[in-house]
Amino acid sequence: MKLRFLCHARRHWLMQDAEATVHTLRQLQGIAGVALARADMDKAIRLAGSSLECAELLLLTHKRRDAASITAFRQSAELLASALETSGSRILACQVTGGSIATLQGLDSATDLSGPVYAACVELLQARHEQAQQDDHATTLPRRLGSGVQP
Repeated sequence: MKLRFLCHARRHWLMQDAEATVHTLRQLQGIAGVALARADMDKAIRLAGSSLECAELLLLTHKRRDAASITAFRQSAELLASALETSGSRILACQVTGGSIATLQGLDSATDLSGPVYAACVELLQARHEQAQQDDHATTLPRRLGSGVQP
């Protein structure tokens, strides 16, 4: 994906230092999770997007293609998609999920990553499906209650 949440200077620095990328990724995921829990969607989207960009750098630039890096990528993608969907941008959330799955599928198939990649793709799709069901339930319940139909 062509993510551009990080400023040029930060992206360039992280491209040079894998350990700094891991550290920054963890920090951003934590702060984005807090922002999402507090319903600060602008901040959650910005931070989750930055964390996904770090995770992508880790996988593609630093060639860290282990289960932990794949999991961090999936978690960041879920965070961003969740923040987008919560803010009302369901289409963008689906595009992030699809782009993330495409990134995961593009990893070198010569390595033994088929299990972790497959699991990450399934988990991304499940997260989108579950949130869509919750959102649909939250919007249809008030309509049913308003029409006199009991849940």
